Amino acid sequence: FQQKTSTYDAHALVEEVLSVKEDSPKVFVVNLPEADVARFFCAKVIREVFRRRKSTFTLAPRVVFIFDEAQGFIPQEKKRDDGTDASSMAVERLLRHGRKYHLHGWISTQRIAHLNTNALQQLHSYFVSTMPRPYDRQLISDTFAIDDAFMDRTLMFQNGDWLMTSFKATNTQNVPVFFHAFNNEKELVKL
Repeated sequence: FQQKTSTYDAHALVEEVLSVKEDSPKVFVVNLPEADVARFFCAKVIREVFRRRKSTFTLAPRVVFIFDEAQGFIPQEKKRDDGTDASSMAVERLLRHGRKYHLHGWISTQRIAHLNTNALQQLHSYFVSTMPRPYDRQLISDTFAIDDAFMDRTLMFQNGDWLMTSFKATNTQNVPVFFHAFNNEKELVKL
């Protein structure tokens, strides 16, 4: 018995991500333990998705890329040898030009002060949880002209507490929205 082996690479992932077939997977989680490998892979996938979108002149399906620990993908200080320049350029392109191709990006980080400021300028909405570092709180405060007292409230946040500020979504100027989000995993288990 000979087992057929195949590799799952960036090209195969892009094929599945952009598939509009009814039975196509809708959620993909890519977890690569080596940071430099993850950055090069990220850049390759984003470049290929853009290339395919532009060449096919289609906007379906909508795609959202989510980058956890974003400071590893779009750091302020970039180097060629560890892939931070390639991933930073790719994610910045996604955030800057992706909307017109129905390609979107979310970033998640606890170290906002360490991110590429060109990429940060492309974000329209921020969801802020506990921010223990004064510099990170000050950065959000300065970016959205929010009073420091609002940002200091994040120090008392419990699990599920959030501050949202947005240039467009909240329709409020310089006033953050505080809310509590329930644990969706518990809600899904109930079903």
